Amino acid sequence: SPQLLEVFATGSKDRLTRLGIGCVIENPSVGENLQDHGFVMQSFEVNEHGPGADQIQRDREVFKAALAEYQAS
Repeated sequence: SPQLLEVFATGSKDRLTRLGIGCVIENPSVGENLQDHGFVMQSFEVNEHGPGADQIQRDREVFKAALAEYQAS
């Protein structure tokens, strides 16, 4: 994480100096533009007699049939 890198003296020299940490590796981009990566888990109940996701992905005709069924419902 950016905080750990800064604790171990890697980051913006100005920021580290203000925090009283000697800079060992200057890298001003540490901690900049940090974004959390969201994670969404989904599960679906499917008809046990229908095709599975792996079959739909591999077989173009099964995909077309599944898409047509989805669009009709």
